[in-house]
Parts: sequence; C-alpha cells; structure tokens
Amino acid sequence: MHRPEMLILDEPTSGVDPVARDMFWQLMVDLSRQDKVTIFISTHFMNEAERCDRMSLMHAGKVLASGTPQELV
Repeated sequence: MHRPEMLILDEPTSGVDPVARDMFWQLMVDLSRQDKVTIFISTHFMNEAERCDRMSLMHAGKVLASGTPQELV
C-alpha cells in the first residue's frame, strides 16, 4: 500500500466482529500516531468515536457540534 496523507472511511467497522474491530482501531491509531495520517471516519458507534482526537456530531447533513470526545460526551 502507498503512504496516503489522508484516509476517508465510511463506517468501516459495520458488520465486523469485536476482535477484528479492535484490530482495525489499533491499525488506525498506529497510522495516525506513527505515520501521521489524517483519518476521517464516520460511525454510529459512540465508543468508536470516543477513540478519535476530535469528533463532530451531525444530523440531516449539518454539523451540530465539534470538539474533543471529552467536550462532547
């Protein structure tokens, strides 16, 4: 795989078992922290969104709030 500067992922863990989901998130953390990849992820799972540095809550295509998980949860 090449070395992207950015990844945009739409619900990448939908339908994935818990073990594979944890492995996926560890890979995302490694890409973000070690390889400095910016990652945009859409998810309906708040426990996944809380793993991100920043998140936005949306409804009907509009951003309702943005901030760190600690600020929004």
